[in-house]
Amino acid sequence: YGVIAVPQRPLKLFDSSGKQVKTRRLWWGKAKPALVDTGAMSLIISNKEFGKVIDTTWETMRKQAEFVEITDKQKLLCASRSGHMVRKEALPYLPTLGYKIGSPPNTIDIRIEPKHYIHSCEAPCCQMDVDPVDSGITTLGQPLFRAYD
Repeated sequence: YGVIAVPQRPLKLFDSSGKQVKTRRLWWGKAKPALVDTGAMSLIISNKEFGKVIDTTWETMRKQAEFVEITDKQKLLCASRSGHMVRKEALPYLPTLGYKIGSPPNTIDIRIEPKHYIHSCEAPCCQMDVDPVDSGITTLGQPLFRAYD
């Protein structure tokens, strides 16, 4: 396995039509270090960023869905011992995760769509390869490589 460190700008979220979702910035200033890790099975993001993903999913679902069985944002996630699971009904409303990595003028925009960070759907829930951990460093694992395979 290999790990490299890269400068990374704040997470941006995009809806299913590709429009950037307006959210409050989670930090200002210079890029922060992130790890690109071929051995990491998931994306590791901050608890605040994970909260933004769930908030965006909930808001989009409420605006676009004609009938929503889920009546509480907390019910978007399913109880699980093996990572985070999200209800199948929420899949069309999950955002694309966007990062800008590198140092100017050599930066690249990357996009990680839900199909790259969701898998193993069983019964009402699917596995999310996104783990909230407040380590101060984002880790871009296998979902990044699935997006650019």
